[in-house]
Amino acid sequence: MSDDKKQGRPRRYNFAPIPNYANADAAVYVGMLDELSERVFDLIADLSDDDLQAKPTGCVNSIQMLVSHMTWGETTWLGLATGEPLPPDLADIKPSDRFPVMQRSAAALIEEARNVREGYTKPLISRIEDIDAVLTAAEGQPFPRGVKSVSIRGLLLHYIWHWTHHGGQIGLMRRMLDHGYAWSMTPSVTGPVA
Repeated sequence: MSDDKKQGRPRRYNFAPIPNYANADAAVYVGMLDELSERVFDLIADLSDDDLQAKPTGCVNSIQMLVSHMTWGETTWLGLATGEPLPPDLADIKPSDRFPVMQRSAAALIEEARNVREGYTKPLISRIEDIDAVLTAAEGQPFPRGVKSVSIRGLLLHYIWHWTHHGGQIGLMRRMLDHGYAWSMTPSVTGPVA
């Protein structure tokens, strides 16, 4: 592994609610999502196109696929739960067939994810007062994996888990691709490694 380590994003313990949301919990959850996605963006911003497409030994996905997967997840589940279509300027981000993934640079992946969050997820969630209401998929548009119903709270908590889980995978894949990253549990915190 390279001795040159990119300085990681500092820890955050407080998440300010995003203003002007109809539901206070949703405002906090979306603030958390913003921080989690910014952490992922920090992990990938300096990676080459080749690194983004690589599948390190033992990995079935590339970093680019994981970032695209998280972005598409927001659009898919929210769209099915609310019936709200993607705005026309975002409609072409989802391929008709998820595989193979279109090649994108780190800058393009980050821009796409931010555009979805700012242009779709946030405006949609900001208007919903009852995030615990049970939502069923529209006729002929079932939820994936046999799910019968969801709530917006459930979706937001899933997104928090989703970005955390895949963000950890991306961090490990980055290290497997020989790109250092200064995590919080480094020798400066834990002491020298024998």
